[in-house]
Amino acid sequence: AFPFIVAYGLRSDLTLLVRQRIIHRNLDTAVSMNRDTGYDDLFILAKYKLFRQNTRNYTFGIASTLGLEMPTGDDDFGSDTWDLQPGLFSSWRSGPWQSDFSVSYKWNGFADDGRNGLEPGDELAIDFAFAHQFNLSESADTSLTPLLELNYKHFSNDDRNGHSVANTGESIFFVSPGLKFTKGSFILEGLVQFPVWQDQEGSQLEQGIRYIIGTRFLF
Repeated sequence: AFPFIVAYGLRSDLTLLVRQRIIHRNLDTAVSMNRDTGYDDLFILAKYKLFRQNTRNYTFGIASTLGLEMPTGDDDFGSDTWDLQPGLFSSWRSGPWQSDFSVSYKWNGFADDGRNGLEPGDELAIDFAFAHQFNLSESADTSLTPLLELNYKHFSNDDRNGHSVANTGESIFFVSPGLKFTKGSFILEGLVQFPVWQDQEGSQLEQGIRYIIGTRFLF
């Protein structure tokens, strides 16, 4: 997956984010080999500051989020439903130490059903990150930040015409170490997600290790 994200501060307390992902998928079996590339659904998220406290020793903030995923993706990659995603985000900074916590609930198909009456299962995500920043220059514009994330994901069963679909729904817990390099307005970061616990409903493939590499540019 190649997500492209643009975030813009509309006001000091309101930020708008837009995400568009391009997905490339390989599926190999004993008798066939498939390669597909296409667009995922367009996702828009608003983040509103609820509370902010700045002191000499620490900074703490809480923000609410509300996301909307629209069925604009290609048939083989998009969900074909309108999905609503409310959430809550908090951050804490004290010197070189920093942590973030977020929880979100994705209501898939809140306005309609998908193809053939299929409504994808709702999703719950709980994420916690803890990091320590090491400055590499006297001006503090270059730094290296080791981090550790804990990620819990729960996917409810898919639904078709009021009935749960067999072999859908799962819960996963990831432990995810990573590293972030910052140089001025440029950020390069990497993360490895290890699924230390997972529980799939019925007969499904288990999740493997995930690798995430990203860049950010602040403007």
